[in-house]
Amino acid sequence: MKLSSYKSQQGDALLESLIGIVLAAVIGLGLTYVASRTLAAQRIANTHGMAVSSLRQTIQTVGLNALCGGTASKITINTTDYALNTSCTAATAITVTANAETVTIPAAAAPTTSFTVKTQESAAAKSLFGGNGEIVISQ
Repeated sequence: MKLSSYKSQQGDALLESLIGIVLAAVIGLGLTYVASRTLAAQRIANTHGMAVSSLRQTIQTVGLNALCGGTASKITINTTDYALNTSCTAATAITVTANAETVTIPAAAAPTTSFTVKTQESAAAKSLFGGNGEIVISQ
């Protein structure tokens, strides 16, 4: 009787160890996937930070009007120039009334209220920015 119960349990340890190895492999693959997605997200976030920094420097050096006019239509990231599509929206005429006095700022002198910058679609831009990068600044 003892011998027959021993024979029915043969291979249980092998099966248990196989299941353990499969579970460990699945957990390892899951951790590898999470780590790779985290690194990709970090790379894209770093690139966005560099793009915003370059855009800020361009606005400070040549001004927003030059950027809206299309004369400064590129940013540089890691010594590579990326062409930009810019569009700006100026406010309509602004009228302010206080203490029975009215002041009107004409539309030509009104400040820019919306600014949109997009990278041109290219394989390099998509791999660097994680797609067609777009930055929208509005009031």
